[in-house]
This record gives sequence, C-alpha cells and structure tokens, in this order.
Amino acid sequence: MQENQVDIMALNETNLDQKNGIFKTPDNFKEQFYIYWSSKQCNKHKGSGVVLICSRKWNKHYQGHKIHSPYLLSVYFLFRNVLFCIWIVYAAPQNKTILPNTLEQLKKEMRDETIYKKSNNIIHILTGDFNLITNGLIDRTPPQHISRPKFFDDLETLGLIDSYRKLDGEAQGNIYHKEGVSTRIDQIWVSETHSNKLVNFSITPSTFITHSDHDIITLTMDTSDLIRNNRKNTVYDKLPTGNTHSRVMYDCDNIEMEKWDNFWLNIKNQLNSLDQDLLEDRANFKEYSQEDIDRYWDKLNGIIVYAADTELPRKVFKYHKTFKCYNKKKSRPERYTNKLLKLLHNYYYGNRQMITTKNAKSRWTSKIAKYNQDYVTSTKDNYKCN
Repeated sequence: MQENQVDIMALNETNLDQKNGIFKTPDNFKEQFYIYWSSKQCNKHKGSGVVLICSRKWNKHYQGHKIHSPYLLSVYFLFRNVLFCIWIVYAAPQNKTILPNTLEQLKKEMRDETIYKKSNNIIHILTGDFNLITNGLIDRTPPQHISRPKFFDDLETLGLIDSYRKLDGEAQGNIYHKEGVSTRIDQIWVSETHSNKLVNFSITPSTFITHSDHDIITLTMDTSDLIRNNRKNTVYDKLPTGNTHSRVMYDCDNIEMEKWDNFWLNIKNQLNSLDQDLLEDRANFKEYSQEDIDRYWDKLNGIIVYAADTELPRKVFKYHKTFKCYNKKKSRPERYTNKLLKLLHNYYYGNRQMITTKNAKSRWTSKIAKYNQDYVTSTKDNYKCN
C-alpha cells in the first residue's frame, strides 16, 4: 500500500475477527495503517470475515464503521466536501442471504436522512467477492450463457455502476482462476453520479504475491475535485508552465448583486461587439464542423473568463511544490510486468488453449520483443518529466 500510494484496501475471507486480527498484525504495519475488521462466523474455520485497511491520511477523516455480519462491513470517511461510504462484502457460496441483505442495508443507508445531514455529496463504493458474474459471455473463460442475476439489476437501480465495465467496456478481465475456468466474480461498484472521476482499473496476478487463486484488482479514482488540498497524490501528465502554473478561485459566496450585474453587462457588451460575420452564421450552426464548434466555444469561454477576471473578486493560487509530474514511460515496466505475470498465471493455472494457439504465440512474441525494448529505453527516461 505504501509503495503504490494506496489509501484504501479491502480483503475478503480473512477468517479473523478483530481480536485475532490485531494479534496477528505486525507492529510496524499497525503504525502505518488502520484496520477495521468484521466479525467471524463462530462455527466456521474458513469462509468468513472481511476487513478494510486505510492509510493514516484517510483515517484522520474516519467517521465510524458498522459490522453488519461476518460477511458485510461498511466504513465511513467524511471530508469537508464529500462522504465516502465503503462497503466490503464476501458472498460465501453456501449462504444465499448475504447479497439480498447487502442490498437491504444499502437501501436503508441511502434513505437515512442522518447520512445526508453530514454531506450532500455522498459516494458509495461496494467491493468484494460476489461469487456471481454479470455476463457469462465476457466475464467467464470459456464463455457460457448464464442469465444475468437480478442482484446486479438492483445495484444499478440503486444508482451504482460496475467500475470495470465503465472503464474497459466489454474487455475480458477475469480475476478468479480455478480448474481451467476463469471468472470475474471480484468487482467494484461505484455511485454512478461520480463515475466520471474513475481513472483506471488494473488487475495484478497474485500467484507470486499471495499465492491466491484471486487476482488483485485496483481502482484509481480522481478525488482532486472532491477532497480539498489533496496534494500528496495529485499527479499531472504534464505540469503547466508560465502563468498557467496556477489556478483562480472566485469568492462567489460574498459577491454583491451589483458586481453580478456588472459581470452580466460585461458579457453582454462583449457579445454585442462580436464580428458581424460570426453573428450571421449562427443560423447555419447545425452545419458547422466540430472544429468550428470548438472555435466558437473557445471564444465564448474567453468572454466569460475575461468578464469574471474584470468584475468579480478573485484569488490566484500557485500550484504547490509537492505536485508531481507523471512519467508514462516510467510506468511501462510495471504495466508490462503485470501483463507477463498474468500470462504465466494463465499458462499454469488458467485456460492454456487461449495462449498456446499459433496466433496467440505470434502475438505474444511480438509483444515481448516490444516489452524488452521498452524496458531498455525506460531506464534512460526514468526520471524525466517533460
């Protein structure tokens, strides 16, 4: 977690309660992270218990947690602008009541007015092992026609969305491998209203990490607009230069009506002074190309920004020195290593036929050659930031 700057991690089927879990956790780990445990099924030695691990930074915003059962845990983190409700579930195959109970708890929480008193901006994240798949044709290898479980329809009714399908469409992303069959039973569902903030979904083979038949799934979410001053993990593809290395904040809460009127008049005057050709062309706007629309929108945006800068009170903030620049070349070795680990896992534990055909061998031969070349070139660009 520390190496990859992960703030939240969920584990399933721990077979531990809080007392035994704390006893088995190394002291140095306790100093860096906080752990919240569910209960454990008393009459079972295997197949129950979930846990959430969070960084010290996030734990400062810890609001509480609820142990709904040995299979369901919810933890709450309240920031100034947003409340995160994180649910961890393990749907044991023998217990058919776990997922219906999860839905009931979600519905109950979403109707709870005390939750909305804490924040109007609420994000629900449901993660865990559902032991179900949404589509047997793309969530299973070999594919098999399976009726879509009603559970997933109910999740969508509650306003949640499958994060993997949101980011990767219909691409295969099987996570659980056993006896030549691979499925995507481990999933992360997120409030659809904030699904535009999802950045990346990755799958890391765990064969050489935990020796589990479940791969590790990681969801990256951009919280820069939700969590104020979240500088430590703010990453830019390319840092801006010059005057753009800053941001502007308008004091909208304290603007008097007179200034709003001046702002409106400024925009109106600028629109009236536009080129006559531009105004005459508005009648044929539907015939414009996307390039023309972008050009006109840039002009309109410039008018609004100029009026705001001229008439409204504002402050200019310089980007903090801890902002980082993300080097895509530097991340290549990590991505390629994960792909090769997945290839090895599928060869030894998955569906071997899919990677031993002539076309598959040819495809992987060219890929590995490219990976080797990128491994070499990446060392030269390792710490460059364009």
